[in-house]
Parts: sequence; structure tokens; C-alpha cells
Amino acid sequence: MIEKFLLQDYYEKISAFIPIYKPELGNATSLFLKDGTAVQTLITTRTMLIRLAYCFAVDLKALRFQCSKSLNRKLNLPLPLRPDFTLIPLRVRQPKFSKDGANGYICLQDIAGVTELKEPPFRSAVILKSKVKIKSLSHPNTVLARIRDGEYLTSKYSWGGGGEIKSYGDLIPPQQLIATIHEFLKLYNNWGKDV
Repeated sequence: MIEKFLLQDYYEKISAFIPIYKPELGNATSLFLKDGTAVQTLITTRTMLIRLAYCFAVDLKALRFQCSKSLNRKLNLPLPLRPDFTLIPLRVRQPKFSKDGANGYICLQDIAGVTELKEPPFRSAVILKSKVKIKSLSHPNTVLARIRDGEYLTSKYSWGGGGEIKSYGDLIPPQQLIATIHEFLKLYNNWGKDV
């Protein structure tokens, strides 16, 4: 069933989202929540990814650039949107049209396991902690490699306690940046004064 969809009601509960075709409606997205329920929406998977990044206040283009530098590739990049929310891209369908996406995204932290499937065209399945099975066209070794890449990027772009970013590539942590700007403004305001 297609529901009226408000991302702000779901974004912290999402375990995975994959593209699907709905009869008479066309391209849609199925979201799997942490409790195992599925929600379907007419929003495309690509738009869902862009909106999720917006909810987490992440510049998706900059994140992809940093991740591609770290992994030395440009396609199928895991995306660490938050320390507890790294999205792993997996090929889950054969698109019918050129603009339809083939990749779905699974939250790394919600993956319980990967199994091999002998159900052509599906070659593997990712099992979520909620016991939901998501079938993939990718080989199990490819899925495991993407999971390893996601774990690497999650550890590289790590956050500290209390929401403080420890490092995000070569960027300065926000608290350090604020302290530096504050010191600069104090010096600027006292410029030319005998102290």
C-alpha cells in the first residue's frame, strides 16, 4: 500500500530503502523500518537519498567526493551520513528504463548477515536485524566488500560523544572552529589598542 509519506516521521527508523515497480504507478520506493515494517512511497530512491542527507544536514556531493578519495573509486560508495547510519548501496533490480535506479540502500548498522541465493537473477540476500531479507543481484563477495568499505568509511569519518565530530576528512571539528573564530574576533576587536 502506498502511504502519504513524510520523511521526518521515518528517517530515524529507516533500516533500508529499495526501488520497486508498482503496477499502474511505476517507479516507487519501499522503506524497511527497524521494527520490520515496510512503507511504500512514490518518491524515487534517488530523491529519498537526497532528502535523507538533507534531514541529517549532510552535503551529499561533498561526502561522495571524500568517500571516493578514500576508496579510489566513484561508483557504489557507502555513505556515512551519521556515525550510526552508514548507507551501503546494493543492486536490487534490473531497471526497465534508463532513469530508473537499480540500487537500494541498506543501513550498515542494521545488517545481521549476508547469504548466498540460488534464485536467478538474485545472487545474495542481506538479512537485517529485524529479520527482513533484502535480495540483491550482486554476488555475496561484492556485498561483503561493500560492507567492509562501509565499516572503513564509518571509522574514518568518526564522531565523538555528545555529537562532537572528531574528524571528518580534513575538516576542522566545529567546536575547534568556533573557538578559533572567537579568538580571531577578540584579536580583531583589540587591533590597534594598547592592551
